[in-house]
Amino acid sequence: VELARRAGLEANYVTGRAQLLSDGQRFTADHGWNAVKVDGEWKLMDATFGAGDLVGRDFRKRFRDFYFEAPPEKLIFSHLPDDGRWQLLPRAVSRGDFERRAQLTRDFWALGFAPDTVLAAMRVRDFPGLVQSWEVQGHPVTVQQAPMLRTLPAGTQHAFRIQAPGATAVNAVSGGVWQPLQNAGGTWQGEALMVADEMVVLVTYPDRPAGEIILKYLKR
Repeated sequence: VELARRAGLEANYVTGRAQLLSDGQRFTADHGWNAVKVDGEWKLMDATFGAGDLVGRDFRKRFRDFYFEAPPEKLIFSHLPDDGRWQLLPRAVSRGDFERRAQLTRDFWALGFAPDTVLAAMRVRDFPGLVQSWEVQGHPVTVQQAPMLRTLPAGTQHAFRIQAPGATAVNAVSGGVWQPLQNAGGTWQGEALMVADEMVVLVTYPDRPAGEIILKYLKR
């Protein structure tokens, strides 16, 4: 707030509840973030979430630009202000709806998932949670098509389309079986079979020859 005001910007301190997933565990706690008016429009910013992570008792720096001017329709999955006006949504989300929403990792939105797709996945009967997801630092990755649910039935085939400019390979790996996606101008697509207890999608770059996992599914 002080930095914004010294820069001549109108800013407010927003209090409420924040929740996230870390190592598979859900955390919900009192929290504070900011609303800042930029070019006449209110924007939501969370410098705490954008600065890094707590790993045990240790803070590890990791910049995430998503939390600076975060889209309100995405931030509401993890941040519920005490004053509903600061949701900045056409229709406010209740605390009950907020607590029933899917829990997301901090990397989830970096992969380009759309809020309406997430809400549709949550309506599935016996909702198992959303796919585990991780961004690749320094490399933009957009998941254009992929299963949204955390668990998949064994023996089922699923379509993927992943935009990963500069990648040298994208593979779906299940039970030691590598199933490569085909590259078409930086967009990798194809189908993969869930043959074991889990399946991961692995993106390989010249500076990451071992590959980076961006999606992980478990057997239903």
